[in-house]
Amino acid sequence: MNIAPIATENQSATLETFCTLSAQEMGEQIFGTASETSVWLALEYPFPWGNKALPESALADPVKQQLRAWEGEIPGARIQLIKQRSLPLRRATVDTIPGQSIAFFVSIAQEMHSVTYRFDLASYQDLLDLNLPALVAQWSNNLHSAANPDAIDSPSSAQLHAEPLFLICTNGKRDRCCAKWGLPVYQSMADYAGQCVWQTTHTGGHRFAATLVCLPEGVMYGWVTPDDAQPLIDAHRAQQIYRLDRYRGRSCHRQPAQAADYYLRTQTNALGLHDHALADINPVADNRWQIAFRNAHTGALHGVGLESRRTTVPFWGSCVKAPAYINQYYEI
Repeated sequence: MNIAPIATENQSATLETFCTLSAQEMGEQIFGTASETSVWLALEYPFPWGNKALPESALADPVKQQLRAWEGEIPGARIQLIKQRSLPLRRATVDTIPGQSIAFFVSIAQEMHSVTYRFDLASYQDLLDLNLPALVAQWSNNLHSAANPDAIDSPSSAQLHAEPLFLICTNGKRDRCCAKWGLPVYQSMADYAGQCVWQTTHTGGHRFAATLVCLPEGVMYGWVTPDDAQPLIDAHRAQQIYRLDRYRGRSCHRQPAQAADYYLRTQTNALGLHDHALADINPVADNRWQIAFRNAHTGALHGVGLESRRTTVPFWGSCVKAPAYINQYYEI
């Protein structure tokens, strides 16, 4: 497998410290590792982030409870805290961001039709008035009927957000790799694309830092470098997957389907976001799947037989845990 290493001085001396360098040195498989998430809830919170960002935040308890309730009520939902600047925390509880509204994005990541809604909130308490389960359910119902999925009775405060969003994990309190490699990537992407780029809390997979998710489609990348910033953004604006050696998968797929999607793209050189759609995923044994994709242009079916294996080589799952991570990887 071709893995492009992140350039660093004296890499061998830091392998015991940085899990992302260890994962690259060991040749860990990057594809098939995206978080399985179909609804991304990204809330602006420009104050300090802890290891467990939401529980340790200064948001009021009813707001935290609402966010957690949505994760339970909305299938495939995941909460992310995001920011574009850092403010000092001066109170035990925060309800507003001084001098500005609060951005809240709801991205529904589906294979062939995804969408992002933006809410501009006066205070975090405004979250308590939103009925997000109804919004997501109505959009999904329209998607699977003859109706236009975007023609829904959305709250008056919701705006369709047409531009892609790029969320880069930079939470060094969760893992030092995310800050060390995530912050330079965030800065390069923000310099190029401005308000479409945000820092975010943990998205899964510290050892693939710098990691990011592209919304609304939920395309996830790892081992991204500052040099990737401009071409990656350009690719997504053109509805294309960026380099496959950075490609972790699409969050709307289960991880076996993510791996099959990668193998199909490498064999067909199909990099369009909507070049094919998952038609079937059939487990034929405990660790084997038969997965089919339908070509969006010709209607032809492509089958991928896949097997998962577990290596006995220990990996660093994060920078703070001893190497005991038993890695899963996929083969055709």
